[in-house]
Amino acid sequence: MEKNDSITSISGGLTSAYMAVKYPTKYNIFALVTTNDKKCIYPDPKIRQIVSDRIGKEFIGTLEDDKIIKTILQLEQFMGKKIDWVAGKTFDELLQQKKMLPNMFARFCTSSFPCQVIFSTIVNR
Repeated sequence: MEKNDSITSISGGLTSAYMAVKYPTKYNIFALVTTNDKKCIYPDPKIRQIVSDRIGKEFIGTLEDDKIIKTILQLEQFMGKKIDWVAGKTFDELLQQKKMLPNMFARFCTSSFPCQVIFSTIVNR
């Protein structure tokens, strides 16, 4: 990655989608929060396989709203530009490592999921 390369972190929400469309950057990255919990299995096996291929590991499900998956896939088609999908530790693994739930005093979700995963992805390019 060069010094002046720019990144848009896409979350699946309206604001990040607007930014990605209206203010194009070199990289668009979606950091997916995954889970190992079989009760949260993504219902569509075909899309589950697409997501597995995108993140480079088995995708069981997410603790986010399932609609976000389709939103990111549709946004990529709308923009006509690739969105890089990344996923680090599962939510379950992170909780086991931290030995606590995220809370008002330990707000580690944002730093652990999108920030660290996106940073390590970009640095390794």
